[in-house]
Amino acid sequence: DIETPSVTFENFFLAFGAVLFAFGGHALFPTLQVDMEKPDDFGKAMFWAYLIILCLYLPVSVAGYVAFGGALDDDGNILSNLSGGALADVVTVSVTIHLLTSVIIIQNPVSQLMDIFAKIDRGFNMKRVFWRCAQVALCCIIGLTAYEHMFCVMNLVGGTT
Repeated sequence: DIETPSVTFENFFLAFGAVLFAFGGHALFPTLQVDMEKPDDFGKAMFWAYLIILCLYLPVSVAGYVAFGGALDDDGNILSNLSGGALADVVTVSVTIHLLTSVIIIQNPVSQLMDIFAKIDRGFNMKRVFWRCAQVALCCIIGLTAYEHMFCVMNLVGGTT
């Protein structure tokens, strides 16, 4: 029998923020559609994007619920509760795939705004490559600094996008 914690005001909104973070990105949809070669295919692209994310996160959620129920650490992070093995590998690979493929897309509106402030041409050039690499490096530094509290940061970002 799986024991689950009772739903409180705090843990409901923490969970809601995590879900919004995983499936978020609505704020950047207009920039994605403008940048698309065929903007009319935007609906198809969104359908496949959400289906892929669902396929990455659903097994992780189900496996975490079956394995731990309400016995997760205080931060609620499945990754910090895994002891290794095939399940841990599947979960880690799924989350990593999502993060590596989404960071570029999520960063796009901010990068476009920064390109305008830095007066960088829209086309491909080395100044733009350097500028965007510097932005990613800054995000990595922030991520490494906030590593211990990343679950809370994700929930905050997810709940505000």
